[in-house]
Amino acid sequence: MGAKTVPTDGDVGRLHRWFAVELNNGTWDLIDGGLSEKSPVEERERALYGAYASTYHWLQVGNVDNHGRGEYVIATVACVVGLLDVAQAHAARCEELMASEPAAFEDWDRAFAAELRARIAA
Repeated sequence: MGAKTVPTDGDVGRLHRWFAVELNNGTWDLIDGGLSEKSPVEERERALYGAYASTYHWLQVGNVDNHGRGEYVIATVACVVGLLDVAQAHAARCEELMASEPAAFEDWDRAFAAELRARIAA
């Protein structure tokens, strides 16, 4: 057995950021590709787990805006695949984060969150 290579704190941070971005982008690719309640279960799982994993990685290295946007993507996936209770809970958390630090968010964050709430309620 060879020596174990231990990543530095900077390496770990870069890895968290890389995974956060890649998982988020992959999740949006699935959503934009027509993800729905009728999609194969593996595709729905990949999107939902990707959204959760991306948010986890942002929690390690991001700011409140990254967390809020992570909650938004989780809620979006849940809504699209028909998990409305899950969508509602994560949309509420997104709104809590925006209310807690309004200056950290852009106007489009608030607009997207309002549009998502409307889709969940429809």
